[in-house]
Amino acid sequence: MPIVFALWAVAIALATAAMSAAQVKLPSEEFWAGRSAVLWVSILILSGFSVHSVAARYARSRPSEAFHDREKNVRAVLSAALSSTAECLGVDWKEVGVHAFRAAGAGPFLRLVHVGGLRLGANPSMSRPLWRPGKGVVGAAFISQKVVAEDWQSVYRAGNGDGPEKWMARPRSERYDLSWGELQLTAEYAGIVACPVFHPGNGKIIGCVAVTAPTTRRRLVERSMLTILRNLAHSVALLEVSR
Repeated sequence: MPIVFALWAVAIALATAAMSAAQVKLPSEEFWAGRSAVLWVSILILSGFSVHSVAARYARSRPSEAFHDREKNVRAVLSAALSSTAECLGVDWKEVGVHAFRAAGAGPFLRLVHVGGLRLGANPSMSRPLWRPGKGVVGAAFISQKVVAEDWQSVYRAGNGDGPEKWMARPRSERYDLSWGELQLTAEYAGIVACPVFHPGNGKIIGCVAVTAPTTRRRLVERSMLTILRNLAHSVALLEVSR
């Protein structure tokens, strides 16, 4: 490929030189009078270069445009879910967070990547700790493939009160596979509910969505909230498969 690019560069340089010389009649007008074929070839080379340059710029711009379009669509979906959740639970919009996670990697390297989040308040962001199958409420929903909800403030207060040794002595499922340090990163969470996201074509699990709000576990699994979650999960699934 480097040889091809080098030959292409030489051809462009020669074509440019020929066109420039012909325009100023160097070495003479008579010299170029019998060499129209050279000029036509030069024009074709330079035209081809122009078309290639425009096409290359267009091709480079498409992924960026597609990314921004997808980002806007994800934000629109999360905004609708946030609004519906705040209205359903009767809480301030600033206290609600809506997040989407995509499964990436395989086997022991499988992780849940935070691909979109919307929260008008500062905390929690749900970008930490790094979520994996089985880790946190999000990971529990992914591995069980069903909705999981938790009054996280109760979990955090009990675990934090026990101290690191007792926390780590708990069964992994009971502590949501969180280390002591990871538990400390969840101090701002209140109620959390997560719902798996399934591929709309083959039914394979491809991620999770989660909602955080200052409410109880019972409120988070009411029928109206489950409808919001499943609609959100379906919308995210459609966006993911269109990537």
